[in-house]
Parts: sequence; C-alpha cells; structure tokens
Amino acid sequence: MMASLSLSSAVFILLCCYLNHQQVKAKSFEIVNIRSHVNGDKVALKTFIHDNGTKFDIHATLFKPLRTHDLLMSLKLKRKIEESANYQNIFQLRQIDVCKFLANNYQKYLGQSLFNISPTILSQLECPMKPGEYHITNLTVGTNPLVNTLEPGLYRFYVEVAQVSSLAVKVLDMQITTLYKL
Repeated sequence: MMASLSLSSAVFILLCCYLNHQQVKAKSFEIVNIRSHVNGDKVALKTFIHDNGTKFDIHATLFKPLRTHDLLMSLKLKRKIEESANYQNIFQLRQIDVCKFLANNYQKYLGQSLFNISPTILSQLECPMKPGEYHITNLTVGTNPLVNTLEPGLYRFYVEVAQVSSLAVKVLDMQITTLYKL
C-alpha cells in the first residue's frame, strides 16, 4: 500500500508544480461545519470555526500513548452532486501509516497544501504520539494548486484514524464541510 501512496504523492506534487504556473480566478472557501467522533478512552477532541468561516482550530487531548506501528489513517474528499443529497468521491487514500506519513516530507506537503498547515504546527505531530494536548490553530482552506482544480460547490473532507491490532479500534473520525465559491 505504501508504494501506491508514494506514487499518489509524486503525482500530486507534479500536479501542484504544473498548476502553480496557471492563472487562477479568485476563489474562496467557507467552512460550514465540522463533525467528529472520538474514542473517549483514548482522545478528546474540540473543533472551533472562526467567525468569518475561513479558519478553524483543532484541540486534541491524548489520554494514552498510541502505539505507532499500527496507527492507520484514511483521507477522503467528496463533492456534493447538484440537486441531490448525495456526495461523489473525488479522491480517497486508505490505510496510510500515520507515522510514515508524518515522517515523509512529500506527504507533509499534502497536508500543508490542503489546509495551509505551517511546518511549525506539523512538527508537533511526531511519532510516537505521547499523551498530552495538541493544538492546531488557524487552519485555512485557501486557494492552492490542488484546490484550484476543483469546481465551485459543497465539499466534505474526511479524516479517519484507527489503531489496528488484534481488534481494530477507531481513534477518531472527522468530517469538514466547506463551500467553495468564485
């Protein structure tokens, strides 16, 4: 699975480099809603959308250390189909090893590009994940080479983290709904 993720990362970076030279009309995102569910034995999670809807914060408290060799993440982006309640998959990455993802600079670039996460904030997220408080603030979904290719509309970005051992235990899942408009 890691080979396909590396290929996806390479394609993403090439796409970003190409699109970075393209002229883009001014587009904006409004963060409409954030929903999350957590395993209360392992983590507490609070999210906050700023008043203007362009930024959000994530505050997490990890109660127990997370074993790093079996921590997996899935990412998914969906777009609402016009005149429908259904959403269509845009992309999906499954069973990403969280620690390898955080250690890989190209994959960190993916996180930085999607949510304009500063390298300083990303450096907080290292393995092993120790108990304590983690604050990721002032996240934005702004124009960047990846999102510049999207059509205006309603989008949902999903993050799911699970600790997989003899029994799979979901640590958290989060859904961020945004309105992308010209």
